Amino acid sequence: MRGLVAVQAPPLVSREVPPPRPSPGGRPAAPRATLQWFQSGYPCPPGDVGAVSAPLLPAQVRELEPLLGAGDSPRRLIWTSSRSARRANFRLEDVQHREGREPYSSSKYAVDLLSVALNRHGNGQGLFSSVVCPGTMLTNLTYGILPPFVWTLLMPFIWLMRFFANAFTLTPHNGAEALVWLFHQKPESLNPLTKYLSATTGLGSNYVTTEKMDLDENTAEQLYRHLLELERHVRATVRSAD
Repeated sequence: MRGLVAVQAPPLVSREVPPPRPSPGGRPAAPRATLQWFQSGYPCPPGDVGAVSAPLLPAQVRELEPLLGAGDSPRRLIWTSSRSARRANFRLEDVQHREGREPYSSSKYAVDLLSVALNRHGNGQGLFSSVVCPGTMLTNLTYGILPPFVWTLLMPFIWLMRFFANAFTLTPHNGAEALVWLFHQKPESLNPLTKYLSATTGLGSNYVTTEKMDLDENTAEQLYRHLLELERHVRATVRSAD
């Protein structure tokens, strides 16, 4: 298949980053992402860089078009979502989730909404969007949450839990099961309202399960239009700044 792009969307909120290196004149040079974010009217706290890619996901899709290719072959985007995406944690009035306490859940729900909207607008042009969830994986990010000795004590219990909860894929290899499975499917045959989840049995066998996304298609359309407007605003302000 031509034009397969897997996208990991970051949370909608800002994250702390190391201070920028000083410019030749001695003054700290603001990262370009920060400039774009401030000019768009969505300021971040001093020293932070806005995660521009999640609020500007439609812009990402357009920037990826050269990689997606053209012609009669279907083009596909696969977004990494999560089982923790919840309708209750997302509000159109607070897309950045600045007033909430569940930024990860909110951002993943936004990804689910956008995938549905992209299918509505892109299927006629041969662009198809799908959503996967890799499950609970133990990566360097996960291991950084607790001290190493705690993980050593927890590992036997975590492996045992796989007999009762198939979401504990534990390794990136297992977590990629749904992504690989989707690659071998015809995108036209997939349900745009379905999330595809990697799962692992207690004995370590991998398989794919599905889940109907709990969302409203009208909300998906409203978010899509909101992000398009935000993209136009950001592009205009960046051009004027240049």
